[in-house]
Amino acid sequence: MSKIVVYDFDGTLSYGDSMEELFNSEMQGIKSLYRCYYYFLKVLSKLKLSTVKSEKEKMIKLLFHSDERAFREACMEQANNYKFSPIMEKLKKDVSEGNRVIVLSASSECFLQTVFSGLDVEILGTTFNCKGGKIKGIKQHPFYHEKVDTLVGYGIPVVDEAYFDSKWDECLKPICRKWYKVKQGVIIEEK
Repeated sequence: MSKIVVYDFDGTLSYGDSMEELFNSEMQGIKSLYRCYYYFLKVLSKLKLSTVKSEKEKMIKLLFHSDERAFREACMEQANNYKFSPIMEKLKKDVSEGNRVIVLSASSECFLQTVFSGLDVEILGTTFNCKGGKIKGIKQHPFYHEKVDTLVGYGIPVVDEAYFDSKWDECLKPICRKWYKVKQGVIIEEK
């Protein structure tokens, strides 16, 4: 009997934060002046004076001028050069065993689709409202409690196993039969 297995991406299947890495890679040359603004936005979200969602929307507008194609191309290029943690092997094993594997992440869905191209993996990531080739805002943003809302919205109120790395993912614990907390590619806690 197959299981529903949910994996976080950033810090779980990878070592870093894909959106932060994408933004930092874009802030080269004259755009490096944007770093202070970006880290100011990050501080505001950490202090809960703003949101991570708002931080991402502002940086996409600033760095990509809300151009959907430019953002998608940057995500695809980044995905083709990504390094993964050993937990990725567990994901591949779950796929080979016929389990329903879901990657639930606040990373961009176009980035995740490139990363998992060719694997039988469902992607539930950040999606955008777009019109005329311009990104108008974030539509779906599976971050913190929105992770649970996203799963429930897709008809998944309970998961058999979940792998995650941060306190922002711990909201999944109540809907998991079994969960694993990961740090630097190693399972450090489970229940």
